[in-house]
This record gives sequence, structure tokens and C-alpha cells, in this order.
Amino acid sequence: VANRLARDLGITRVSSTDFIREILRSAVPEAIAPELSRSSFELDQHATPGNGSAHGEFERQAQQVLVGVRAELERAAREGTPLILEGIHLFPGLLDLGAASDGVVVHVVLTVTDEKALVQRLEKRAGTSERPAERYENGLDAIQGLQAHLSRAAQRAGVPVIENRQLEA
Repeated sequence: VANRLARDLGITRVSSTDFIREILRSAVPEAIAPELSRSSFELDQHATPGNGSAHGEFERQAQQVLVGVRAELERAAREGTPLILEGIHLFPGLLDLGAASDGVVVHVVLTVTDEKALVQRLEKRAGTSERPAERYENGLDAIQGLQAHLSRAAQRAGVPVIENRQLEA
């Protein structure tokens, strides 16, 4: 969706929080930030109710990635470079959207709540990357739980949640 939107709007830079996490993971030892070494949906597998947030590890990971997100946004603003930044780590409420006074920041959360459609998208993505669909299909419950957590946080932060039923729409 980010690449399609960038093409349609003539924006030449698209970046992903997954790439930022990968860069941080290469620079920060696992002993210091173990959350960076695992996929977002693989975190919080052993969280127990009543023991803080059920998604505490993910939220720590998002805060760690936010260091790189801020740097990228600051550079884009300083250079006047249009940028679309996408990714699960753009956790609603963590990022100060008013901080980029030199630009327009639009924060939305896209969801795919239909399980069959989500599996189809994972399979389609697997066809164009080295990310096997089976790994994500096996973690579908965790992915859907994390998506619901992000949606609730978006609603609390006043960030629009858009059900992405069709890529074209």
C-alpha cells in the first residue's frame, strides 16, 4: 500500500520500520535489546494477564525502533524530502505528530481483519520476498492479537483505523 500510494502521489522515498529495526539490530547487542532480535508477532508469547501490558515486549520494541524513526523523519523534514514511512512499529501515541512542523504528517493504521484475506496477502507477499507465508500463517493468532492492540491504541490516540479490504481501494 505504501509503495502504491507513493507512486500515485509522486513521492520518491518509502521506508519501513522493519528496515530500521534491522539496522538497529545490527548495531545494538541482543543482550541490551533482545526485543529487536525477534519479529513483532513473536514477542509477548509468554505474557500473562495482570502482569503489565499483554504486549509489553512489542511496545518496548516499538520504542527502540522509534529512535531510528525520529532520525529518519527529522532528516526528511530538514531536507524537504517527501517520505512515506510504514510499519507496525509506528505505534499510535508514541510518535509526536506535531514535532514535524515543517511538513504534513498523516498517521493511519491499516487493518485486515478478515482472516482469509490476511492469509492471501501473506501468501502474495511470500511470492515476492524471502518471507515464507507458513511462518506467518502459523503465527496468525498472534498477528491478529497485535493488530487488535494497535487498533485500540489508534482509537485512544485519535489515529484513524482503516480496514484495508482491497488494495486498489
